[in-house]
Amino acid sequence: MLRELLRFSRVASAEAFRRFRPRSRPFERILVTRIQNVGDCVVMLPTLAQIRRSFPEARIDVLAGTSAGEAIFGMCPAVDSVLRTRWPGPLSRSEIWREIEMIRSGNYDAILLSTQETGMALKAFLAGVPMRAGFDRIIHMSGVHTERFPLLLTDVLRQPEGEHEALVNLQLVSALGAEVGEPRFCLKPPDAAFESASNLFHETGVDPASCVVVHAGTKQAIKRWPADAFAAVCDACAEARMNVVLIGAPGEEETVQEVSSRMRQRSVNLCGRTSLPEIAAVLMQCRAFLGNDSGPMHLAAACGAAVCAIFVASDAQTWGPWTAPERRRVFSGPDTSPAEVTSAMLELLEQGSGAKPAREAC
Repeated sequence: MLRELLRFSRVASAEAFRRFRPRSRPFERILVTRIQNVGDCVVMLPTLAQIRRSFPEARIDVLAGTSAGEAIFGMCPAVDSVLRTRWPGPLSRSEIWREIEMIRSGNYDAILLSTQETGMALKAFLAGVPMRAGFDRIIHMSGVHTERFPLLLTDVLRQPEGEHEALVNLQLVSALGAEVGEPRFCLKPPDAAFESASNLFHETGVDPASCVVVHAGTKQAIKRWPADAFAAVCDACAEARMNVVLIGAPGEEETVQEVSSRMRQRSVNLCGRTSLPEIAAVLMQCRAFLGNDSGPMHLAAACGAAVCAIFVASDAQTWGPWTAPERRRVFSGPDTSPAEVTSAMLELLEQGSGAKPAREAC
């Protein structure tokens, strides 16, 4: 049966599906998909915030595929509920049908398929969602992701060349007929996360006002700046009377320990000791962040920290930290020198000696 439906969808007329677009009534229940990792989820936050501003009475749910995504969207005031699927796939046939039934049971007026969610158009169609907006093709570092059944989308979006991922995903807002503004991030970690962060600061003797958070890991080794280079910059920050706090996810212990062991100055190693909400609470209080192109780098920018980011192999234009220009320093290429990064970090630290900029209300 599924095979026949797939074959049917390939030859069906686009107009036959697009005539069901519910433009004459308000959107009351909206599902947004974002099934990838931390950074992918963080750059989706402006889209969710804009949908909430445009449809304040609507129910907005997110379909996430990872526990990290669930944690990020759980801190987003714009989101009512987070649904879970499994990622990376492939999913079994029974899991696919369970996912379709989960979407169907939500009685959504619209589903917004974010970048890389190619292949979801069929599921959304079979779930009976009237409006289905998504991208026909997305080019990322991991390759080209092509929607297999674009005719099943009521609104086909395209990725502009060289545009930042946060702006690309904001197209989903315009598909709803709403106004698209500048990306604005809004995160609200729970009180328990701030309490845990406060305990960690007290336990390790770290003053948040002079705290530099450093993330030397990444999921992809090709994107990783050398440990000795990180150690050199960390030493310079410590010599400038900053507290260096090393963070990392489970599995990054070796990388973090290598940075720590190469340092001459003291550092605090929190690798594997913090949840994502606790890291967010730390980042909201720290002086600055230093790291590779990674999820924590995007999270730091979203939390209002000054960010110094090293893009060894990825594209800084489309995936750079989204924050005010004066609060970010971005370096591209594997040959970035510790001296360059040290100079940039010290400049950020000097600028951050006053009060942190006020965050926008959610």
